[in-house]
Amino acid sequence: MTLRAALVFALFGAACAAPSQSPEGTLIENHSPTSARVQGLLRVGEGPFLKGAEETLSAAFDPARVRKLEWSASAGALSARDARVKWTLPDADSATLTLTLTLDDDAQVVTSFQFSLVEPRQNPHARSVSEALLAAPLSLLDGGVAEISGGACEVEYDQSNNIHLAFTSATHPAIYYGRWNGSAWALETMDTLGFNTGGRIGTNQAHLRVDAAGNPHILYVRDFQVWYATKSGTTWTRERVDSAGFPAYNADTRSIALALNATGRPSVIYEYYSSYEHLIFATRTAPNTWSNTNVAFPIGANYSTRVRGDLLFDAAGTAYFPLEIYAAGTGGTFLDFFGSWNGTTAELKTANGAPAPGWDIVHSSAAWAGSGRFVTRTAGGLYDLTIATPFANSTWTWSANEQNGAGIGDVAWNGRPVMLHHHSGGSMELVTPAAAGASFWTWTQLGTSSGASGSVTVHPGTGVPSICYQSNGRIMFQ
Repeated sequence: MTLRAALVFALFGAACAAPSQSPEGTLIENHSPTSARVQGLLRVGEGPFLKGAEETLSAAFDPARVRKLEWSASAGALSARDARVKWTLPDADSATLTLTLTLDDDAQVVTSFQFSLVEPRQNPHARSVSEALLAAPLSLLDGGVAEISGGACEVEYDQSNNIHLAFTSATHPAIYYGRWNGSAWALETMDTLGFNTGGRIGTNQAHLRVDAAGNPHILYVRDFQVWYATKSGTTWTRERVDSAGFPAYNADTRSIALALNATGRPSVIYEYYSSYEHLIFATRTAPNTWSNTNVAFPIGANYSTRVRGDLLFDAAGTAYFPLEIYAAGTGGTFLDFFGSWNGTTAELKTANGAPAPGWDIVHSSAAWAGSGRFVTRTAGGLYDLTIATPFANSTWTWSANEQNGAGIGDVAWNGRPVMLHHHSGGSMELVTPAAAGASFWTWTQLGTSSGASGSVTVHPGTGVPSICYQSNGRIMFQ
C-alpha cells in the first residue's frame, strides 16, 4: 500500500514544530503510549462532532518502518485512502476510531481515539441574537458578520437542574445571559454599549454563579472596571465593584474571580495597581454597597500579589484561591501559592515543588471535591489539596495532564475530576479518570473551537458533564 510517505512525514514534521496547528487541519493529539509513533489526527472542519456528519481526518505519523495502514471504527461508515479517512459518524453518543500501523517487522501499533457525538443543530441558519441558543443538546448563537462572539463563556446548573450561561460578543462588545429550562432558552443582553448607559465590555472574561434561589450573579469587566450584575424576577441590577482609587495594572486583562460566600453573599477578588499589584477582597453587603479590603499575606513585604484563578468558599466562610507573589520572602522571584482568607487572617500554602509546575496560566480553575478538599486545574496538571489547620500544613498531590499542556480549560467534580482542555490549535477534550479514585486519564474528543474560553459543569443529579465554548463566531453548548 502506498502511504504517501512524503506528505505524511511533512505533516508529522510540521506538527512537531508546532504541535497544535497544521495547514491540513486541527491536530487531535494522541495521548496513548503509541504517541512516539503516531502524533494524532488532523481534522478538516471545526465545531462539535455531529451525529450523522461526515468527518475527514488524516493520520499524523512518521512513516519510517511503516509497511501497512488500516482504519476501523466502532460504528459508522469509513472510506479510507492511505493516511486519510472519511468517517460518517454514527447515531450514537460516542464512537471510537482506530488506526493500526503494521511495521516492517510485522509488529503492530494500534491507536484508538474516543469521540463524544451530539445531535445536529435544528436550525443552522440562525443569524440574530433573538434566534440564538436554539435547541438542546447543541445550541448556538450565530451572529454572522454583524455579531461575532467573543472570547468568554461560563455555564452552571442550579439546584433545579436548570442551565445558566454567560458569554461575551466582540463586534459590538456585550455580555449575554441565557437560561435553559429543559425545553427552551431564554437569552438576553445583560450589558453592552448604549446611550448614557452601559459601556465597552471586556470580551475575555465572564464569571457566573447561581444562588440557591436560581438567581444568576455575573462578574465582568466594563470600561476597564470591575462590574457585577444580578437578576431578580425580570429586573437586572448592575453595580461597579472597584473604584477610581483601585486602578488596574492592565485594564483589559486584570484578573478577577467571583463566588458566593457561606451566607450566599457575592464576593469578589481582583487586582489593583499602585507601584505593584495588590489583592482586593470585596463583599457585597447591601445593594450597590461593597466592602473592599486590601489583603496582604505573611511573607514579608508584599511587592506584588496576583490573583491566578477561581475563588472558593467553605461552609465556615473561609475563601481559597491561587496566587502568585513576589515579596521579600520569595527569594527575589514570583512564587505560586494557595491563599486563604477568613475575613481576618490571610494564610498561604506553597504550590511550588518538583515535579509540579505552578500557576502556568493566568486563570487556574478550581472545584470542591468534598468537605475540606478541592482540586485546581492548570495547563500542566491537576492539584488535589486537602485543607489542614493551620493552612500551611495542608497537603497536595499533583497529577500531570499533558506533555505540552492546555492553556485554557476548566474543572468540575462528580466524584472524580472532570476537566475541559482547550488546546491552542483549537482541539477540545473532556479529560476524566476511568473511574472514581486513582486511575489513568481518559481523553474524549469534543470538537474544535476558534474561541479562547471554555467551561464545564456537571448535572447535579446525574453527574453528566455539559460544556460551553466559542466556535466560528458562535457560542456553543453541548
